[in-house]
Amino acid sequence: MRLMKLLPALVGAAFLATAAHAEDKGLDNHVKLDPYYNGLKGKKVVFVPLAMGFDLTEGWAAIMKKQAADLGYSFEIRDPNWSTDAGTRAITAIIAEKPDLAIIHNPDLQSYARLEQRMVQAGIKVLQVNLETTSPTDYYVGADWVKVGLIEADALVKKCGTG
Repeated sequence: MRLMKLLPALVGAAFLATAAHAEDKGLDNHVKLDPYYNGLKGKKVVFVPLAMGFDLTEGWAAIMKKQAADLGYSFEIRDPNWSTDAGTRAITAIIAEKPDLAIIHNPDLQSYARLEQRMVQAGIKVLQVNLETTSPTDYYVGADWVKVGLIEADALVKKCGTG
C-alpha cells in the first residue's frame, strides 16, 4: 500500500529529471548550437544562382536571407540571369572580394569549374548546389546525378530488355 502511494511521486520525479536532461539534447540545443551560430556573426555569404525570378532560386534565397538576418551574417545575391558569361564575371569578382562562403548554382558541369577551384585556392569556402562540377569543392548539396542515371538506365534495361 505504501508503495502505491509512493509510485506516482517516483514517476513524477523520474519524468522531471528526464525533461531537465532533455533540455541539453534535441533540435533546440543551445548548449551545442550557440557556439556554432555565434561563429557566423559578421561572416559574408554570396549566392550565385542560375537566375532569380523562378520558384527554386527565389525559395532558396528567401530562406538564406532569413537565416542571415537571424544569425547575423551578410548575404548577397549576384544574379547572372541565365548568362554563363555574367556568372563567370560575378565569380571572378567574388574571388577578389574573398567572402567567407560562396554558394554556386552551376549551370553545367564545366563552366564554373576552374573558377570554383580558384575560390578554394583563395581560401573561400565553396558550396555547390543542385549540380556538382567536374572539380569538387568544399561542399555539395544535391542529388547524386550519376546514381540517378544508373537507376534510370537499369530500369530501362529491365523494361525493354538487353537487345
